[in-house]
Amino acid sequence: MRWVLTCISLWLYLGAAFAQPVTLTAIDGELALTGDLRQFDGRFYQIDTEFGLVTVAGDRVLCTGEACPGDNQTTGFSLTVDAHLARVLVPALVEAFAAQQGLPSIRRLTGLESLIFDLGRADGSRRFPVSIRIAQSAEAFADLAVGEADMILTTRQPTRAERAIALDAGQGDLDNPAQELLIALDALVAVRGWFGPGEALTVDDLRTGNIGPRLHVRAGSDDARWVLGELAGVLDRVPHQTLEDLRASLRVAPRDLGLVPHSARGNLSPITLAGSCGLDLVADRAHLRRGETPFLIPALAYLPARRLPRDMIPFIAFLGSDLAAQVIARAGFESPSATPEAGAPLADRVLAALAQPNASAPTETYREIALALGDAEILGLGFPLDRDTDRTAQLIYDRSLETLARALLASRLRERVLIVAGFGGTDSEAAARKLHTDLLEATGGITGDATFELYGFGDALPVACSGDPWAKRLNARVEVWLR
Repeated sequence: MRWVLTCISLWLYLGAAFAQPVTLTAIDGELALTGDLRQFDGRFYQIDTEFGLVTVAGDRVLCTGEACPGDNQTTGFSLTVDAHLARVLVPALVEAFAAQQGLPSIRRLTGLESLIFDLGRADGSRRFPVSIRIAQSAEAFADLAVGEADMILTTRQPTRAERAIALDAGQGDLDNPAQELLIALDALVAVRGWFGPGEALTVDDLRTGNIGPRLHVRAGSDDARWVLGELAGVLDRVPHQTLEDLRASLRVAPRDLGLVPHSARGNLSPITLAGSCGLDLVADRAHLRRGETPFLIPALAYLPARRLPRDMIPFIAFLGSDLAAQVIARAGFESPSATPEAGAPLADRVLAALAQPNASAPTETYREIALALGDAEILGLGFPLDRDTDRTAQLIYDRSLETLARALLASRLRERVLIVAGFGGTDSEAAARKLHTDLLEATGGITGDATFELYGFGDALPVACSGDPWAKRLNARVEVWLR
């Protein structure tokens, strides 16, 4: 499975940086090297000498100098994290990881843009720091390229230029599945300090400025750049340095509109995005888990193509665990889940689809849907079909596939029926078969006594109106239901 394979494929080492001088003397006394300590993972030292970076086996040298680690100490690992993810999510993940490892953790603020978690006890068997630098995504990719971070966590994918720079710097191809991981999902939503019952906005409302007096955004953030690029008709924008300032401004100007991440909306409720045909989109937990909302903000992790610190390998494995999923949900984000969702009843979805003026699925298809799905529950997994053109869609598909495969291997779906239903076109049945094949490959054919039913329902049960710009991406999908 992808998370496990990633951890196995990653060799140990390099990264964090004490950047303080030490001297490594061979046990036989015939050689000594002096330089700044860059890394010690419990087995090897790496120091920056006049000859360049030198790696030395720890059992062959004696270390002298104030920066020399103790018997139970390593240099840990370093993360550069987008400010949105550093606010709650990543610190919570680090603390939960420490608890899982049985290590006490102490959080230290070392500046406005950095913090350190000290894991372990001085008298324990294992002790190391996790250093976090808080930055925007562009700075994170720069840190990765120059070797200043062992992992970066961003809210967007790298640009073509950022990928090229990382490749030229010897940090690998950031599109490589072993170097790119989807951690969680968030979405940009519109909010007001107050709004009336049933209020909804259309994309035309946003683009033409028909939203109220002013639009509040986060200054310098990636979603602010989306606003500048997509909502050209909205002239009166109010930038805020922090989300707290943005939310406070909306509370005193309740008719103004704000654009914020769903996870950071606080006590402000998101406004429904109205589709052109009456199918509304709401960024709730169920739709976020399946990636069925237009303005997704992915939480992505990128790794350099080099040996990573040994202490970081279990952290990477932890990020794909069920415990991490619980932490992610408590932080206001979502991730694919192989548990049933308490979403809209199937009958409501069928009625909404039948009410569309251009509904193209025949009545027989809806009868088949009722028979197949009437007593089943949809799982919180997203399998979008536009993976060739949308990298985020590919990552959601891969993460959902791994989540479902892990549930099958653990026999959590034992003796249940998994209904694999394709939607969004004439090849929907082929899409369902493809997912079934991918799943059997991921599990090695082991299904824990679960059985499968495969269907292709074409254009039935659309998520979005066909005339809306995101319709093709959201409607072409495979759903997995549980009976």
